[in-house]
Amino acid sequence: KVASILGNIISSYDLVELTAKDKDFINTTIQFGKQTGLLKRDSNSTATTSFLHPIIRDILYEKLSDKKRHHQQYNELLKQRYPTKHLLIAENLYNGDIQTKQMRDEFLTQLMIYAKNKSLQDFDARKHIDKYFDETTITRFVNEYYLALLCYSQGDYYESEKLINSISNIDIPSSVTSSLIYYIKARIKTILGDDTEDFVKAKDWLIKCSKTFLENQIYELYFDSLT
Repeated sequence: KVASILGNIISSYDLVELTAKDKDFINTTIQFGKQTGLLKRDSNSTATTSFLHPIIRDILYEKLSDKKRHHQQYNELLKQRYPTKHLLIAENLYNGDIQTKQMRDEFLTQLMIYAKNKSLQDFDARKHIDKYFDETTITRFVNEYYLALLCYSQGDYYESEKLINSISNIDIPSSVTSSLIYYIKARIKTILGDDTEDFVKAKDWLIKCSKTFLENQIYELYFDSLT
């Protein structure tokens, strides 16, 4: 039941942390799960396995009591072990009904990192937006922010800058999202800027952004801001 918190893929290392059981106990339990048809038997490895079918995982998840507590524990584990898996953290926050504002920030941070790595066009943000952002102004902000990041990831920096600048300050939901906006504005200035004033402005933005990212444990963008 606790393994269902992890999704369809089960890491024995994560399960040790979530259950406070020792590794041998977890490995024996995973082998039992394979023998009884709950888990796949296509590998002898106990480090990573998966449920035989998502329906099995769903049934076990519904039987799990105190889901919120387990999601909170898993969130702490994710932040420590997988700090850059922001979308996974966001989904866990959402499913556990935990800190809606933080969940929104994690989701937007994930979009920012995808854009920075120039693979945002491969990420289907639309299916998550209505799920995560039910307030009209926030949904509008996320849509506009996503389009700006999409242009950025495709190398259309002028259009990205135009879209970013069109976002109303009234619609910006948090200090983290504000920093995400100034972070990408600074990156665009660095690419398109042609005088000293542009680079000084970008530096000032990134110094402010880095402080917010550090306070919110967004380490990838914190270090990126410094460099």
